[in-house]
Amino acid sequence: MRLTDFTMIKKLFHITKRNGFSHDEIQTINNNFGELPQVFIDYYLELGKDEWLNHTQDSLIKPEQFQYFKHSEYLIFYCENQRACVWGIHKNDLYRSNPPVYMSYDEEVWEMEFETLTDFFHAMAYLQTVYALEYGCKSFYSIEQTDLDIIRENFKNKGISFRHWIGIE
Repeated sequence: MRLTDFTMIKKLFHITKRNGFSHDEIQTINNNFGELPQVFIDYYLELGKDEWLNHTQDSLIKPEQFQYFKHSEYLIFYCENQRACVWGIHKNDLYRSNPPVYMSYDEEVWEMEFETLTDFFHAMAYLQTVYALEYGCKSFYSIEQTDLDIIRENFKNKGISFRHWIGIE
């Protein structure tokens, strides 16, 4: 039974049907890490194989790739495109259905990036649209203050940001 609502992400990427990994593929992750968060399982089952959503810029770790992203304290499940940083769930939080997500540049120092895994997936979906969608804008780093003011006046802030990684909202 799926518990997590990914309607916003599916609407943003025009996803109309399930495009995820199988229970058997997810079981390989479970075998290595033990209990997995429900939101993690739901995302991998429903959206995990969608290339536009999960591999346009940064990448969701595929079940068969987890052996290359082993860490003693964190389940690393997402990687920046040049592996400048990774995101993971602390091993003590794996029992939680919607745990916090941590980010690390060196896999030694970790900082909490999001209060919940759901918030992370939503933020990453918004970020991926910058690179994946037809009218995305890859120049968000160099936006002028006047343009930023226009955006803030005309569009609602989604309330999600990458605080530690690139500091965008």
